[in-house]
Amino acid sequence: MKNQTYHQKQYVEYTDLIREIRRTLPRFFTEYLRAIEPRTSPRTRINYCYDFRVFLQFLIESNPCFKAYETKDFTLDDLARIESVDIEEFLDYLKHYHSPDGKEHVNTEQGLHRKLASLRSFYYYFNKR
Repeated sequence: MKNQTYHQKQYVEYTDLIREIRRTLPRFFTEYLRAIEPRTSPRTRINYCYDFRVFLQFLIESNPCFKAYETKDFTLDDLARIESVDIEEFLDYLKHYHSPDGKEHVNTEQGLHRKLASLRSFYYYFNKR
């Protein structure tokens, strides 16, 4: 599109990125993204996608129940089996971890709180439904 403003270009870029990340996540996550779209920015939704994907990757790496899973394989029933200890271990994991592409990640307390808020929002939405 010609003569787009910076914000319009950014919106298109973020929307494409959300679609790309969403392909790696379970189908039910798309429902959640649609539900939060009216009250969140595209950048927030991108971060929620990343956070949720990291959470699923953590579960695959650390929870024997999910060793054979891919991130797209998870169901809502699987996530209902998650216990508070899993969340506590996830928060500890987030302090320093390597993504599947080998990139190193370190999170401060503020980063941990934001990622926990992402999960809390997701669980709240599906618990309410």
